[in-house]
Amino acid sequence: MGLLKHTNKNMDISDYLTYPAIIKENDGVFLVEIKNDGSCSKCFDTFYTEGVSLENAIAMAQDCILTMVDGLIKEREMVPGGKVDLQNKTHLITLKYHQAIKIMLRNLMIQERYRPVDICKKLNISSQKLNQILDLYKSTNIDDLAMCFDCINKPLKIGC
Repeated sequence: MGLLKHTNKNMDISDYLTYPAIIKENDGVFLVEIKNDGSCSKCFDTFYTEGVSLENAIAMAQDCILTMVDGLIKEREMVPGGKVDLQNKTHLITLKYHQAIKIMLRNLMIQERYRPVDICKKLNISSQKLNQILDLYKSTNIDDLAMCFDCINKPLKIGC
């Protein structure tokens, strides 16, 4: 169980949409463990959290994953995707689609060496507007996200 190393293959939203966690119930408390398998040297070793219900524990796990993502983004490090190992009673913690797309965009910015200021200049938008677009905790218009992908010459593709 752990995180996928990022490769130069085409990015896919499914790589960033779900992350594994072990959730165990103990005396009415749901304990959550999210491990790093070592594929991300800048990531946490293990995150622990808990919830009073399964739903609450899953929400806490989502917050832990987003905290890890925020930390990597601040360090300008690639965010790994989730690697699934269903042998250890793993739960899949699902992020929101806009969050997974923003992780992809941030990874592309790092991979293609685009700084936020470069995108602001190219799109003629303020840094405040770009920060709103990239904020993991705020919903964003898909057209605004697509505009950013286009800016770095990697059009956003959505398929089934």
